Amino acid sequence: MASREPDADIAAEKAALEDYFRVRSIRAVVSYTGRKGIYRIRYNPNIFACRSDVGILGGRVLSRTHKVVGGMFDSQGRVMYEGWDEAEGGPMSRALTVQNAFAVDARCMQVRPDLRGLYEEIVEKPESEPYTDWRKDPQELRRRSILFCARVRELGYLIVWDPSYITVV
Repeated sequence: MASREPDADIAAEKAALEDYFRVRSIRAVVSYTGRKGIYRIRYNPNIFACRSDVGILGGRVLSRTHKVVGGMFDSQGRVMYEGWDEAEGGPMSRALTVQNAFAVDARCMQVRPDLRGLYEEIVEKPESEPYTDWRKDPQELRRRSILFCARVRELGYLIVWDPSYITVV
């Protein structure tokens, strides 16, 4: 059996994803990331309008020196990829790949509109207001971020982490 050209594989994979979204009437743009088998999906107008299963979209929190200082938390409350350079992908490019998350950082978070009241109740500020006073008590910020995400998961929503969504602190 003859092997296919890499460009043909990319085109076929991309077409399959585009077909998946088209059949489900989801408006999305698919683009190749340059990493084998990994594609970027841009939802139009946004992920919440296209996916009713997503409650929170989180991203990376970077220092001014381009190191990861926040973003996605594991079940123990540790920052995933903490200290990594923003360009590091790690094994299987996981640090640069959109994925489901246990919890994400309130400093870099978008919330489904119908969950904003819950956000304000737990985080104690409007979702539209930047979280600027985190330096006063970073552990409290982490606790509230994780608590909010836990409540959203209990409601049946997914938490999606997108490393291309970035806040610099």
